Amino acid sequence: MSTLISRLGIFSDRNYALYALGNTVSALGMWAQRIGVGWLSWDLSHSATWVGLVSLAQFLPLIFFAPLFGGLLDRCDPKRYAIVTNLILTALAVVLYVVTALHALTIDVLCGLGILLGIANGAYHPVRLSLVNEVAPPGKLSQAIATNSILYNLSRSMPFPTPPLSTRWQSLKFVPFSAGPAAGSPTNLSRALNMSRATA
Repeated sequence: MSTLISRLGIFSDRNYALYALGNTVSALGMWAQRIGVGWLSWDLSHSATWVGLVSLAQFLPLIFFAPLFGGLLDRCDPKRYAIVTNLILTALAVVLYVVTALHALTIDVLCGLGILLGIANGAYHPVRLSLVNEVAPPGKLSQAIATNSILYNLSRSMPFPTPPLSTRWQSLKFVPFSAGPAAGSPTNLSRALNMSRATA
């Protein structure tokens, strides 16, 4: 038993293992969602300019608002803060899915949702980094931070299905979105299938 625990290393700690799993799946959901939003921006506009603007709308607020939300996090309970930010991200993802499923999505609305997603991710980014301090095993904080960073960056290299899924089902599109948190843990990844507008 002791040999197994030693091989698991930092993952032998239950709290950290749960955090690392949830955080990794959450990161996968975030990158999958960004791929879905990017595809939607092209599908709606067929313009490289709009694709760039929608991408900018998601990333620019994160750069500006993350430090401000970091200061707010210092004055809040991290667990409650994580729950609220994940619920906001979930709500925005559901809105994106519903609007897309109802064929009511326009490029302007998508850009606006991209801005809101950028702000919400700016709020989530500080707590994602700070929670590792709460769950790291005693004496293993540096190892926990390094492992967390490795898992986050590995999630970027994961292959995601790119719509359309097949030439046979041209109208079938993946619109990935993040699911809500459980007891304050980071979000899990869900996938929603959306029937796009029929192509000519």
